[in-house]
Amino acid sequence: MSVLAAQNAKRDERLKYLTKFSHMVNSAIEFGGIKVIKPIVGVVTLRFTENGKEYKYEYQGAKLDEFRQDFEEATARGMIR
Repeated sequence: MSVLAAQNAKRDERLKYLTKFSHMVNSAIEFGGIKVIKPIVGVVTLRFTENGKEYKYEYQGAKLDEFRQDFEEATARGMIR
């Protein structure tokens, strides 16, 4: 695999992840309002329902830092509504 192909695969994987991430964040904001992305006692909890099933994701510590980076990148790409 060439270096360019590897870079493209990595970029495609990142875009795929950000698409799922932004869908989750957008659904949580729609479900609970914009306040859901604000950490409470150092934890961001995203909750939403989809097709009758409730989902819950929590971000804290190092995961909270990842959440912030992913949120900023998804926002810059126009993926967050």
